[in-house]
Formats: sequence, structure tokens, C-alpha cells
Amino acid sequence: MAVFTQASAWQSESTFHGGRSSSRCCPAAALDLYGPNAATAAAHCALTDRSDGRDRDYRFWSEVFSKLTDGKSLGTQFAS
Repeated sequence: MAVFTQASAWQSESTFHGGRSSSRCCPAAALDLYGPNAATAAAHCALTDRSDGRDRDYRFWSEVFSKLTDGKSLGTQFAS
């Protein structure tokens, strides 16, 4: 639950939110802040934005999530 609280706080910071910053920098920032939970934090932000009808923000966080997981779903990212 702490990851979701932190993700919500990070999501609301104008430096990263709303596509104001390139999604190329955000995977590294997410990893710095959340370590192994970075993909979960990005997914939470994407889902929150989607349910709130913020399509631009949803696309941004979906791209960050995709970059953190190398485009793989969570179920397959650790498979070799």
C-alpha cells in the first residue's frame, strides 16, 4: 500500500505529471524513487489516470510502465 501512496504523491508533482517531462527520463526517476516497485508505481499512476478520464496522462504513464517492463507483461518479464 505504501507504493501506491508514494506513486500518487509522485504523480501529482508537476515535474513528472501530465507529459510535461519526457517519458524517456521517467523510468530512471521511477527506479531511483521506487526501486523494484517502479513498474507497480507507474502502473498505479496509469490506472488512476485512466479511471479519472485523463487520457494524456494515462498514455504517458503507460509508456513509462512499458519502458520499465521492456514492453513485456508482468507475468512474462522474468521468463527467459
